[in-house]
Amino acid sequence: MILTNGQTKSRFVEEVIEQQISEGKLRHGERLQSVRGLSNQFEVSISVIQSVLNSLEEKGLIERKHGSGVYVRDHRSTPQRRRADDQILLSIHDQGHVYEELAGYLRNDLIERGLLPITIDHYQMLTMGEQTANFSRHLKDILASGLKGVILDGNHYWRHQFMKDYPGVRTVFMHVLDYPGPMPERAVVVDLEQASYLATAHLAQRGRKKIMLCTFKPDPLSLSPETITRHHSTQLLNGYERALREYDLVAGRRIFYRSETVINAETFQLLMRGPEAPDAIVCDLDYQAMQWVTEALKFGLKVPDDLMVSGMNNTPWTSLCQVPLTSVSFNWKDLAAKAAELVVEDHPKTRIYYLKPQLIERESTGGKENE
Repeated sequence: MILTNGQTKSRFVEEVIEQQISEGKLRHGERLQSVRGLSNQFEVSISVIQSVLNSLEEKGLIERKHGSGVYVRDHRSTPQRRRADDQILLSIHDQGHVYEELAGYLRNDLIERGLLPITIDHYQMLTMGEQTANFSRHLKDILASGLKGVILDGNHYWRHQFMKDYPGVRTVFMHVLDYPGPMPERAVVVDLEQASYLATAHLAQRGRKKIMLCTFKPDPLSLSPETITRHHSTQLLNGYERALREYDLVAGRRIFYRSETVINAETFQLLMRGPEAPDAIVCDLDYQAMQWVTEALKFGLKVPDDLMVSGMNNTPWTSLCQVPLTSVSFNWKDLAAKAAELVVEDHPKTRIYYLKPQLIERESTGGKENE
């Protein structure tokens, strides 16, 4: 795929499909490839294809038929304008293994329900100000249009609480919560406390006595006391400490804050040559877990004999690691489906759902894959 200067992947794909329609290579009534098929053809992510299809549908060039697929629309006919109450505004991450997969599932689920997902840039939303005045006005117009609802990634939401000005718009928080006020009425979040507990308890059951937690440390100046108590870093710490207490390993408690220190050979040597060297590490991300395994092998340690390492989110890093990585898995398809259900549901009752994790054992902790 060759892009011209300044051209994005989504715009390139959109222009190619538009040209194929205008030249008759894609004819009226012809069914397009599946989302995954288009993703493979253009070598782009599923989220890019979904964005392209949304744009083409808005232009009246294609139409979605529930349970059947996406078809080329008769360009001679006047496209029907989508009603605002069929639209769902999405402010979510779509970069990285977890976020891309979750965003794809969410868009697909909403489309299958006959709804139109409208995605806005999550990072631009978080930094709205004078330099993004046009974006802010556009966002306000969307929110005031009577749309069906909004689904937000709760990560970093404290940086800009733009939904506080729209109390009448149904809002669902998804994935994690950095919400600075009272708990929101609707949320579907991962149970990170249980995730870190599962990983830590698993290592304790393997006979490890000095289990270290590798996580990030939030800036307390940026968060309210209420947010800190339920922040995802606090959940991870709570699950870790609960397992240590249960297995009488509190004396070996150790936290490595990866947000403050780079994981490299020097870091690893200082850690392992110290008096409190761990014999196991629980990481809140698979990528960091893979880094620990890499440095351990360079140092001459055997994984898992000398050092056991566990990750989180069960991303492709688990198989890219030199030693297949044990990880804690979440069902992102279920999370997306529950978020979609809440945003269309008319029941007024407060609904907070916690998605439960599953431990996937692999060689980095001495187990065999149980997927």
